[in-house]
Amino acid sequence: MKKDVQNPDDTNFEISNGNRREPAELSFHSVTFDAQTSTSTELGNRPGTNSNDDLGAKPHGIQRSESERPLTPTTRKKLLKSSYSLPGLIALKPGATVEKVIMHAHSVYVRETLMRYLDTTYTRNNENWQHLASRQGVSEDLIMRLKLLSPESRSEALFQLLKATSPDLSAGTLRCHLMDLPMKNVLECIKDLHDDANIGEAIEAGQVPGRFFILLDQRPEEDWNKLGSKLEIDPSQLEGIKSDCATRHQNPAEDVIEMICASNPTMTTGQFKMHLQNIERNDVKNKITEHEDLESLTITALRDELDLMREVTRMLNVADNKRIKNFKDLAKECGIPAEKYRSLQPPCTESPTEEVLQDIVARKPFYTVRELFIDLCEMNRKDAIEAISIYFVEDDVKALKRELQITPE
Repeated sequence: MKKDVQNPDDTNFEISNGNRREPAELSFHSVTFDAQTSTSTELGNRPGTNSNDDLGAKPHGIQRSESERPLTPTTRKKLLKSSYSLPGLIALKPGATVEKVIMHAHSVYVRETLMRYLDTTYTRNNENWQHLASRQGVSEDLIMRLKLLSPESRSEALFQLLKATSPDLSAGTLRCHLMDLPMKNVLECIKDLHDDANIGEAIEAGQVPGRFFILLDQRPEEDWNKLGSKLEIDPSQLEGIKSDCATRHQNPAEDVIEMICASNPTMTTGQFKMHLQNIERNDVKNKITEHEDLESLTITALRDELDLMREVTRMLNVADNKRIKNFKDLAKECGIPAEKYRSLQPPCTESPTEEVLQDIVARKPFYTVRELFIDLCEMNRKDAIEAISIYFVEDDVKALKRELQITPE
């Protein structure tokens, strides 16, 4: 979609009488994308509004200051840059369908947000893509296949680990860590727990709501890592948790190493490192070199070093590309027949939410955004509704929420 604005980096200023002169008058109309017709409309003239009703009214979006004073070139350039970087808002007409509005190519921001909120598998209190699939009649076969591919909650996995590494972790200590970061919205979820309550026991008893893990998963990776550090979790363990949860524990590199062990059980770790060097994976070779005691032992001993194996396989489980060799290249280098490793695929990163929506609209092309909002509301996922609402024309989405009596959480 082309925006009716100028790239701020291309803005030209004329010089007159030795002074910098502002460019010609610029319009800051916000742009609306109508997914039903694949056209864009300036909000000031979009259907449903009469530009003659109030000749003095400014269009929605970026507006001049109330004083109507001329903008300086610097301020004008900043406003242009802001307008240039934002996606157009999506109109929500009555009867707007999910296929036309959310699955449209221009609606990638909406889909990605919805995927982020519904993809992760949760076991307590909050419903996800599986519940949407069941409500809309998605086949059990597809649901079962997507269950094997869907990511897990890295925060639930983190607290499962903490039950073993910090079994005495109290709610008071956790609250202090969350306040330091700060994570006020996450903190709100455990406000009813007494300071000396054991976090592990509270999770098992269902006293920690699923929303706690949802909000924690949605924090920037840097914040999530900082919390792990405060909880004294080793950085390599944090990386392992994120990798395992994102890939649902698929590990084709481990399968390849098992094949190597079976075909050449006497291969030494030193020989294995030479193979890694031959495929230009010196990073993996150096990781093994840190364990000097394995140098003269066989690859079977390497396989049995579980912590090292997790790191080695995580490094080899990269997608197929020309720049970085992966587990398939290692298999070929070590003489594994192609028919054995070609079927192995890098860990899947498909979105179960996106596949569910694709299945729904294929069977129900008239499934509306209104119906989706009803489903999300009844799934106790108003947070997902609020998250995607920012991409729609404000008046349109407010009208739909009023009709459905949806209020923010």
